[in-house]
Amino acid sequence: MSITFTGSCLLILMLAGAGEGPAQTVYEVEPGQDYRPVLHRLQPGDELVLLPGVHEQYASFRLEGTEAKPIVIRGKRDAAGNLPEVRWTSRGRNLWEIRGRHLQIRDLVLHNPNHYAVRVGESSYITLENVTIRDSGAGLSANQASVHALHVRNCRFLGNRETDLYIGVHEGNHRPGALQITDFLLEGTVIDGSGHQPGSTAQRGIQMKHDVQGTVRNNFMVHTRDPCVHAFGIVDVSTGRRQVIENNILVRGNNRVILLDGGHVTVHGNLVLGGTAGGIEARVRNMPYEADVCDGLVVTDNLIAANRGRGDLHLPAPIRNPVIRGNRIFTLPGEPGLVNLPEGSDVHGNETEQASPELTQTIEQLLSAVPSNQAVAESIAAMKAKRPQTQEQLIELLQHLLE
Repeated sequence: MSITFTGSCLLILMLAGAGEGPAQTVYEVEPGQDYRPVLHRLQPGDELVLLPGVHEQYASFRLEGTEAKPIVIRGKRDAAGNLPEVRWTSRGRNLWEIRGRHLQIRDLVLHNPNHYAVRVGESSYITLENVTIRDSGAGLSANQASVHALHVRNCRFLGNRETDLYIGVHEGNHRPGALQITDFLLEGTVIDGSGHQPGSTAQRGIQMKHDVQGTVRNNFMVHTRDPCVHAFGIVDVSTGRRQVIENNILVRGNNRVILLDGGHVTVHGNLVLGGTAGGIEARVRNMPYEADVCDGLVVTDNLIAANRGRGDLHLPAPIRNPVIRGNRIFTLPGEPGLVNLPEGSDVHGNETEQASPELTQTIEQLLSAVPSNQAVAESIAAMKAKRPQTQEQLIELLQHLLE
């Protein structure tokens, strides 16, 4: 059935056919109505549709869908194509605190200027798709309880004060009862830190903490205050997990662009551009229990260009069994390119040349660009289909993001 809340009016429409089990219900809530009573009554297969406008209220909820009948929370666009916004502007609350199973959240703008927009507690199979988290104290976290299959797709994180995605905890699996983060995915998402709020101290695009099994792929990130991607690697190697960072376009982390604080990480096929303190760097400073070696590191087929400070590809950590190959580096005049490249039978084919003024200028222009998700998807598809081999080809690829 469909139920629309508009003041005292109520509209009902049955959805499920005969013989298909209990009826599934679509609840439509107008701006100005409290959506929380509806939220708490949702059953497997139900949908909560927030109608165009502003819905101002925080919520903490647990919802239990099923694989066959997930619960859906979604927005409905207005005639101009604008998404509804859910926000909480008073202090003391996260906007949404979520727990549950088989929940899909899509087509919404979330805004909480003082705290997290979304905190995910003990959950599995939670999907955020086409959600914009804007101008919030922080974006999304999963660092309080075990979470399986948290997937963030085709979203936008714009101007948030602290880290946009904080996944896992620093200690990893090294303490009894430690939380487990498995099958995490960030895909097709735009993160823009250029408008981050005053007072930010650690505005990273994403942190994947120790022992998170996660993949970050096909995203665009620009102008984060700290690294675009900070991966802490796998400490508990008995799990067989890896952290994967692949086919992203990462521009001007105001620090390193990709920072690796541990091993068993794959960094493949990324564009790593314009960092203020380096491009890709591996170190072991933040490993638990003073671990002194980075094992199982794979850095392959990345295009790394115009990074200042600590080198385009800087590997000061002791590294065991490295795979470092096929990386192409365009270095600024007077800046280090390859620094501390380890020895090994699988370390080869890493080439450097000086970056042209035209390439440097194009990268600088990207700092003010916030491309559409579609433009990002098209550029990454082109990059994967034919990896640029020259600076001219790279400029052509990047120009599409500026159109």
